[in-house]
Amino acid sequence: MEQRGNFLATDIDVTRSAHWRVVLMYTALVVSIASICSTIIFFLFLYTPTNTALLNAVMVLLRIPTPEEQVAEVEVYVPPVPTQIAEVVAPSTTAFSFMVQDTVGGAVLISQKPDAVWPLASITKLMTALVILDMQPDYSTTTVVIGADSLDSFMYAGDTYTYQELWDAMLIGSSNKAALTLATALGGSEGAFVSLMNEKARTLGLSTSTVFVDASGLSDGNVGTARDVSILVQKAMVQEKIAQTVRTKSVVLFSKERKKQREILTTNWLLTGWIPNTLQLVGGKTGHTLAAAYNFTMVTYDEAHTRPISVVVLGAQTHEARFTEALALAQSVWQSYQWP
Repeated sequence: MEQRGNFLATDIDVTRSAHWRVVLMYTALVVSIASICSTIIFFLFLYTPTNTALLNAVMVLLRIPTPEEQVAEVEVYVPPVPTQIAEVVAPSTTAFSFMVQDTVGGAVLISQKPDAVWPLASITKLMTALVILDMQPDYSTTTVVIGADSLDSFMYAGDTYTYQELWDAMLIGSSNKAALTLATALGGSEGAFVSLMNEKARTLGLSTSTVFVDASGLSDGNVGTARDVSILVQKAMVQEKIAQTVRTKSVVLFSKERKKQREILTTNWLLTGWIPNTLQLVGGKTGHTLAAAYNFTMVTYDEAHTRPISVVVLGAQTHEARFTEALALAQSVWQSYQWP
């Protein structure tokens, strides 16, 4: 019986047959040329101004966003701007300069001499605190207090405290010795630390009108403008370690050398309640020298916690006035503007 041949079987070895090698080579060449031509035709035909609609249609079918759609998908954040609903009536003040600013959009809501230079006094310590944060120290580290007794009476030279205790004394009670001791311990010298403060000022966008010459603000060579202080206090209050400390009403320090403790009260009378208010205070800082008179700055919300502002008062004529005038400025702005 005749056996049928298997048409799938072959005795031809294509790897050794010259004929089949030529066929395979030409086939590969034709396929390559066809692919190249197709690619060229695609780009020449579709990527022309006259075929934009066709290209977009193809992209839609392929679920590919068009360039216009890609741009539309990028959301641009525009900060909400308070709307003025009534004439802004500036309260009577004794201050040399002041400024109230919306902390979200940055709009200046009311001001007086915002770019005039004035001694900063202990508001300087906000910049000192920002530079310390940049250094990321170990706050459990101890160091010996330095500085003349005339700087303040919160602590004495030769006493040993941790960086954390000095930090608290500097920002709650505005201790000049604490600021000097921290700056020297961390910077190697107060001068080197102050150089970092001035570098930080430029980094934050403060104008060249704002200059620091020491870490405490005791020197009247520490000067700035209300506009720059507004930037400074806002940058400082977004740092939770600073904001939490300046909201603290008091701290107790214990001197091992003298075996006695000392309570340091906040210098901010809005915190103590000695100036009645319903503010939702984020934080603030006082400052005083003979030349500066009485300074104060704060970041706060209204009672409903919906209208965030920074307030700067420089050169008020009494201790109490800096707080009452800052409060009056805040209330005047809230009555005159509506927040989105």
